[in-house]
Parts: sequence; structure tokens; C-alpha cells
Amino acid sequence: MPTHLDDEQVPGTVYLVDVKGQAGASMHDASHKDVVLVPRPSADPEDPLNWSHQRKIMAVSMTYLYVIGTGIATSLQYSVLPDITRDTGISTANLVQGTGVMFLFLGWACLLWQPLALTYGRRGVYLISMLLTVPVMVWTAYSSSSGEWFAHRILIGIIVSPIESLPEVTVFDVFFAHNRGTYMGLYVFILFGSNFLAPLVAGWFNDAYGWRWTMNFGAILCAVCFVIMFFLMEETIYFRDTTIEGKDLDESDKYAMAAASDPEKAFIEGKIPSLNPATTRSDNIPSLSPGSTADHNAPSLAPPSENMDNIPTLSPPGPSSAGAPSFTTPPSDRETIPSLQPGIQSKTASSSIEKSDASTSHTTAKSRRAKYAIFTALPGRPSNMAMLRMTYRPLLMIPALPTVLWSGFLYGINLSWYNVLNGTTSPVLSAAPYNWSAALIGCVYTGPLLGAAFASLWAGNAADWLALRLARRNGGVREPEHRLWVLAVSGILSAAGLITWGVGADAGVHWIGLVFGLGMLTFGCVTGGSIAVSYNVDCFKEIGGETTGSVMVIRNTIGFGISYAITPWYTNQGLQNCFITAGMVSIACTFTFLLMIKWGKSLRRWSIPAYRKFVATTAVQHE
Repeated sequence: MPTHLDDEQVPGTVYLVDVKGQAGASMHDASHKDVVLVPRPSADPEDPLNWSHQRKIMAVSMTYLYVIGTGIATSLQYSVLPDITRDTGISTANLVQGTGVMFLFLGWACLLWQPLALTYGRRGVYLISMLLTVPVMVWTAYSSSSGEWFAHRILIGIIVSPIESLPEVTVFDVFFAHNRGTYMGLYVFILFGSNFLAPLVAGWFNDAYGWRWTMNFGAILCAVCFVIMFFLMEETIYFRDTTIEGKDLDESDKYAMAAASDPEKAFIEGKIPSLNPATTRSDNIPSLSPGSTADHNAPSLAPPSENMDNIPTLSPPGPSSAGAPSFTTPPSDRETIPSLQPGIQSKTASSSIEKSDASTSHTTAKSRRAKYAIFTALPGRPSNMAMLRMTYRPLLMIPALPTVLWSGFLYGINLSWYNVLNGTTSPVLSAAPYNWSAALIGCVYTGPLLGAAFASLWAGNAADWLALRLARRNGGVREPEHRLWVLAVSGILSAAGLITWGVGADAGVHWIGLVFGLGMLTFGCVTGGSIAVSYNVDCFKEIGGETTGSVMVIRNTIGFGISYAITPWYTNQGLQNCFITAGMVSIACTFTFLLMIKWGKSLRRWSIPAYRKFVATTAVQHE
């Protein structure tokens, strides 16, 4: 049986449920009294984790609006491929392969956008990306050759790349671990759903105005979204390691504060020797979670005192601390910042915050101008050289962190079937025996849209509920692998959907059967993508922004390969044999989650040296 030290060393293993009720009330979620807040919010009301629920929803809604605008604009072509071919002479194969190239650059350009967003803020990247999409969509409307089609597909892939990796970071900015999956699932639903809604709208728009004005509609939509985002999207970037009560921390203070606010991270960085209370000096580093016993292997997070009204503050080192800063509960006659529930700021906190040094912290309420600046230069941000290094670090993480590699593989396989759907729907339904118009072809995407909606509930709410339930059964300890069990259903439905679509289309079955098959396929795609992203962040939260870029590089490289191959694949092998093969490949790949259930934690434990190195040198935390 692993020891407490073994459990606590493993990245991603967190004490999520206070099964014995020993944590202070300030560490609990308001709606789930036994759920421990991970990560623990700071006392700063401008910490996005402390925002009100309404403010959080507004922030994530603007992110979703970005996904809707760019997602629809870049997917309008799927139901009008025959019309584009007829008007321009560009072959269907080239149109589909051009979309595959777009997906390739969507993944790799994350290496350019993500460092900028992690250094100077998310808002500016979202706005610039949305604005630049407008002229490229106008150019798309005037395409006349294959070379031109490939050129603007490459350009739009680079411009819209933040859609792949930045929304995950925004969700991580404002939500806690126990409900992050819900909003991640909603993001993936909107990502795929916008791609399915676009062909439906484009079909009818094409019949009324032609395919060129359909592309112009995408440009208009992006322009409108840009205006809304410019006035309503708030910056969510926040560096928790750089300030405490308005003061810049020296190195020893940073170490002590890290130990108090996030012991898992402090251990990974080597700032404390252990997370086990038996081996960690309580006079220097207060533990943060309920006590545990060997029978359930739960890490100890006991609060430093029963009264959690006041958070510990740094005091000068006393004789017992051997020169190291210690944490003490401040006397009642001192003005302190009490522990805050997310989104709640007490009068005492407000009073203390107003007296802090505004020039060196963010503890005062930000002005509207600061909230809505295009870019934000916060203290503690990476240097420009460090930002440059972040462009290649995600590539180094792929071989060093096996769970990141697997997350990218899982997401890539599911993206592949999405590309298969879009690459075959229009050619199949526009030919005999269906002979459908673009408008009717667009209506078929109602099935995938509904499948994506159900998948967002399954991969979000249901997966979060399952993770909490399994954590309670595991003595309060949540493993990232707990949410993988939902893939058992999606893996089967994805394979069934592929076979139903391919065999049904080959046999000329009634269209309702095809819609049903596409719905099942989409359920699997969206669930797989959502779980892959959530699992990746759960495993390595301290470098989640960079590992998300790693996942997207893998995902879109696989997607590009399938997009490039799908047209000759089903043309040469036939729809029936092609999609039966695809269904078998799909279920085999998805059910590799069973290997991760068994060995995922061992792989995370094996990754500790590499993870510690990446965290210790991460530009976001230390430059």
C-alpha cells in the first residue's frame, strides 16, 4: 500500500472531499459543504477565483462568444462544398484537404499565441484573433483557385488558433477543480456545436444568397462578436505567487506562502520536503487539509487553527523557526484580511485592501480601464525572453509527460472522426440516391448538434459528479483518472455512429438513420475531446497552459492526417468497409482509457522529475 508521502508526491492527486469535516469553512465550496476548494483562492478580491458568480459567468460567456464567432466562421463551407466546386472548379478533395491544413495550423500556431496570452493576458489575444478573422473571411468569399483556397485556410488556421487552447486556460483561471469539468464540457460543446450549427445556417444562406455571401456572413458575425467582446470581455490573467497583502515577496516569503496556499505545488517545486504532517514542521508550514489515516491514504490538510476567520500572515522569524519565516494567526487587535469565500468581500477585507500599496499589488479594486485594457503587464509576468522560450517548451513536454501524450492522442482520434463527418456528409448527401440541396444537407447537422449537447452534459456535469463520488469512496482523494470512466459509453457510441453512418449511406437507408448515426458519432467526439482536455489539466495544473498547447499540437496533427486521407480512403475502399474499419479503430483507441485507469497514476509518478523541472523553470511562475 502506498504511503501518504507517495500519494502526495503524485501530480494531480488532490484532497478534494473533506470526508471528516476537519477543514475550515473557508476552504469549502458554498454549495458542497464537504468539497475542498482546489486551488485555494487568495485573499485578493481581484483573484478571479474570488469573483462573484455573475462576474465569472460573464467572463466565461465572452470566451464562449469568441468560440462561437470563430467556430461558425471557419465551418461555413462544409455544407456548400459542391457549390464551391461547381463555381470555382476547385475539387472536393482539395477543399477537404485545405480544411485539413487549416486544422494543422490551428494546432501548431498555439505555440505562438499561448505564450503571449500567458504573459500579457487573454483578452488581447482573443480580440486580435477575432478582428483578423474578418478580412480573411472576406477573402474566402473571393476564392477562385486551389492555391488561393489553401493560402487562406493556412492563414485562418494561424489566426484562429487560440480557439484550440486558450478557452481552457480561461476556465482554469476562474473555476475550481470540482466544477471545472462542467465549464470545460460546455466549452467543447460550443466548439463542436458551432462547427455543426455553421453548415446548417450556411445551407439555407447559400440557397438564398450564394456561397460567397455565406462567407461574407461569417465576416459580419466576427465583426459583431468583436464589438461585443471589446466592451464586455474582462481580463482573467492573475499571478498568485507574486504578491501577498499588497507587498512584493522576497524569496523566503514566497517559499513560505507557497507552502501555506498550495502545498502540492510547494512540494513539486522542492520548497518543502514533504506534504506529510509527520515530516513537515507545523510551526513553519501550516497544513491545509483534513487529517488522514493510513486506511484511506488521504493527505493531511488540517487547518492551522479551528478558527478560519483570519488567514495566517507572515511574521518575522522567531527562535523556534531557525530563521525561516513562520505563519501565525494575527492578534485580534491587528487589522487583517479575513479568509474570503469566492465572490464575497467583507468590510474588514475591503478596509485592509484599501490600505495596501496599490502600486505593487492588485488588492485594490481594478478600474474599468484596467479591467478592459487590451493587454495587461502585471508584476511577476514572464520576461520577453522567457515568453520566447515558451514557444517550444510544449514540444519538450510531449515525450517527458506520458499523460499529456495520451490526452493529445485521445483528442486527436476524436477530432479525426469529426473531420470524417465533415469530409463525407456533403459529398454523400449531394449524390444519388439522396441528391440533396445545400440547405437540406445543412439540416442533417441537427443530429450532431443534439449529440454534442448531450455529450457536454455527460462529459461535464456527469463526469464532475462521478469524480466527486469516487473521491468520497477514496477517502476524499480525487485522482484525474476518476473522470475517465465516462469514456466507456462514448467509445461504444462513437464506433456505433461511424458504422451506422458508413453502412447506412452505402445502402441508401432513410436519412433519419444517417442523422441518428451522426448524432452518436458526435456524442463520442465531444465527450472524448472534453475528457482529454480536463484530464490533461487535472494531471499537471501548474503547467496546464503549456501542456494544453502540447495536446493541441498532437490533436491537430492527427486530425490533419485523417482529413488528408479520408476522401481517397472511402473512395477506394467504399463507404461500408471504410467506416466499419473506422469504427473498430475508434473503439480500440478510446478504450485505451482502461490502461490509464490502471497505470495513469504510475505514469504521473514516473513524471515527477520532469514535472518538477518544468514547474521550477516555468516562465509564468518564476520569471
